[in-house]
Amino acid sequence: MRRQFFAAAAAVATMVALGACGSEPGGGTYPTNTVDPNAAAAESTTDPATEEPTTEEPTTEEPTTEEPTEQGPTINAHGNLDKEVGQEAGILDYDGTEHVKFTLTEYAWDMECTNEWAEGPKNGTFLGLHFDVMTTQEFVENDWATEFSMDSFEFGAYRGDTRVNDVDGNSYMCLDDNDQLPRIGPGQHATGWVVLDVPEDVTSVQFISFMTEGGWEWQVPRS
Repeated sequence: MRRQFFAAAAAVATMVALGACGSEPGGGTYPTNTVDPNAAAAESTTDPATEEPTTEEPTTEEPTTEEPTEQGPTINAHGNLDKEVGQEAGILDYDGTEHVKFTLTEYAWDMECTNEWAEGPKNGTFLGLHFDVMTTQEFVENDWATEFSMDSFEFGAYRGDTRVNDVDGNSYMCLDDNDQLPRIGPGQHATGWVVLDVPEDVTSVQFISFMTEGGWEWQVPRS
């Protein structure tokens, strides 16, 4: 079963679950009403005849204005959260704890391969996506996985609203290991490239982690 995901805004704002299941977060010990028997006895001995009448001034209550509820991020027509280059995204656990955050820092059309065994693009051209990724130390305590990856087979691409069938092509041999974004475990930070083999007229790319049931999408216009 895939985990539900939350999407982080640019400043790692509160994230909204898509169809989260299970019990709501929270719990704990709540206070209960108590009565002091001594105070109750003292109150009962008061002579009503000795009490002076009091006149209460009418109070005028100021109208209150309810604060608008916070709206979650909007899902686009492809079922993804729209992100901009340089805008942070993240994955949270059910209790709202963020365990992974990643940022597309730049992209490069007609990416030049660095692997000596690389073959030319099969689908049109190579599109390079450079990411900055971090995980928390607690990531390993989840039942998600023991490492986080952003491999080409977890990506997709669109030409407008038309989904591209193949984004792998010959991309898997394009880069040397030193240039690729590695898989990372808990409490790690890494940067690197993911390469897609796509048609020349692709307009956006999406990433869907194996840990989520939704994805993130970036517009990648040519300059």
